[in-house]
Amino acid sequence: MAGERFVPEHFTGGWGSSDWGPALQAQGPSSNNGATGMLLPLCSDKQGNVYLGGTIDYQFIDMITPEGMRYHIAGKVEMGFRDGLARYAMFKMGISAGYGEGYSIGCGPDGSIFVCDNGNFRVRRLYKQRGEWHVETWAGGGTVSVTSMTTGQTISTKAVKFIYGFQLAVNKSGIVFIASPWGGNFKINATGDSITKLGCFSSAAGGPITDYPGCLMMGSADTIGNAYFIARTPDRAFKIDSNGVMSHFGINPDLRSVSPPDGPPLEIYFDTPGSMAV
Repeated sequence: MAGERFVPEHFTGGWGSSDWGPALQAQGPSSNNGATGMLLPLCSDKQGNVYLGGTIDYQFIDMITPEGMRYHIAGKVEMGFRDGLARYAMFKMGISAGYGEGYSIGCGPDGSIFVCDNGNFRVRRLYKQRGEWHVETWAGGGTVSVTSMTTGQTISTKAVKFIYGFQLAVNKSGIVFIASPWGGNFKINATGDSITKLGCFSSAAGGPITDYPGCLMMGSADTIGNAYFIARTPDRAFKIDSNGVMSHFGINPDLRSVSPPDGPPLEIYFDTPGSMAV
C-alpha cells in the first residue's frame, strides 16, 4: 500500500534461562566470541509461530508464539547427538560452519522444522506426534561423502555424509535444498527418502563455480518454490529454482571497492552479509 511504513519492534533478547516465559524478557547467554543473546537462524510457520535455532554455546530450538510467549521445544545447553523426544534431543549446531556458525533452520509446509546440524553432519527434523515434539535424522550419518557424488546422482538420505558448512532452505512442497561450500548443492525429496546432487552454483558470467563459493550463511525459500542462499568472502547471493537450476543472482564481489547504491541485483554490493529472508 502506498505510503505504508514498517515500524521495527524488539521482540526478544535471547533464548532465556528457563524452559518458558515472555519472549521480551528472555536474555540469551554470552557466547565464546563475546556476543550476548546471539539470535542467528529463524523461520516462521503458517500459524505465526517463530522458531529460533541455537548457536555453538546454546543448543536449543525455541518457539515464540504470536502472543509473545517463548518455549524451549528441543535440545540442551550441552552439545551431543540424540534423536527421539525433543526435550531429550541433543545437537551440535554452529560447529565449524561459515564464520563459525551453522545458521539455517527452515519451516516445512506440514509444520516440520528442519535444522542444519553441522557438528553431527546431519539434517535433523522436528515434528509433532500426539501433541509432543520429536526429533529425527532426516538426512546424513552415512558413509557416502557429498564430495564423491556426481551431478545427477541420487542416493538414500541415510547413506549420505555431509561435511561442515552446509545450509538449507525448505520450499512450499517440502523439498529441502542443501547448499554446501565444499560438496556442491543438493535436494532432498519431500518424503526424505532420497538426495540428489544438483551440481555447483553458477557465476554471474554463467560459468560454474567449481571451487569455493564462499562462507554460506543462511538459506530461505519463497512461495513459488525457489530457494536462496547468502554467502560472504566472497559476498554473493545464490538461487536454486524449483527445477533445480542454480545461479548467482545477486551481489557482485567485484564491486567491493566501488560499493554502488541500490540497483539491479548483480550491480550492487553488500559487505559481509550474514542473514536473509524471503
